[in-house]
Amino acid sequence: MSTLTKEEEKIWESLCLQCGKCCHMKYNLGIFVIADPELICEYLIDKKCSVYGDRFTKCGSCIPIQRGILIKDELPSSCGYAQLNPDFCHLIYPPDINSFWNVIDIAQRDIDQREDMIDGKIINLREHVMKMRKKHGG
Repeated sequence: MSTLTKEEEKIWESLCLQCGKCCHMKYNLGIFVIADPELICEYLIDKKCSVYGDRFTKCGSCIPIQRGILIKDELPSSCGYAQLNPDFCHLIYPPDINSFWNVIDIAQRDIDQREDMIDGKIINLREHVMKMRKKHGG
């Protein structure tokens, strides 16, 4: 990636809507990525980053979005960066915890029908996500 001029950097940075949706814990469930509506970055206050100018030094999980290097499925389709390539982003961003679990259950029915297995067992998404949530303080 080439180095951006200050003006190019300013334009690139302006694409960020500072919506905070990328600041949620995400689970890659193989068939899609889902954001957890309850597990968020400690610096996200009232849906805004409280350390936005220093986010890359203060928050170990904050990753710079570089021009030409979007992380597949890590951004919601409403993201200014994701809108540059809308087919690239498939992050599911449920508005509340009930919707979150409904999506997990719908995906589980799909897995059950296809009989997707790991180590001879049908994958249990709810159990997997609950373990991940517990690991990350949920």
